[in-house]
Amino acid sequence: LRRLRGCGQQVALLHVHSPAEAGDVPAGPLAIVDPESGGGALRLSADSSLRRAYREQWDRYLAHVRAATHAVGGIYACASSDAAWERFILGVLRRLRLAVV
Repeated sequence: LRRLRGCGQQVALLHVHSPAEAGDVPAGPLAIVDPESGGGALRLSADSSLRRAYREQWDRYLAHVRAATHAVGGIYACASSDAAWERFILGVLRRLRLAVV
């Protein structure tokens, strides 16, 4: 981000994630697989404490990315992939003052 800003570019980060990435994982059995290592699955039970811990970590991650973007004078926008795409883009354009609708 600093390199982009250092070259005189405006930085705008549009972060689209799945509901599952944001911690909207149903309770119950869960298998976590690392596709890069090719290893076996880590089997867990997604109980309320695991789901809460994951959500807290996700919130810290989003805060870090948002702060890093703002630190270089950038604009950060985040939305779930199940959100209405048009509303997300229109909201970003409004924040950039490129749309008044």
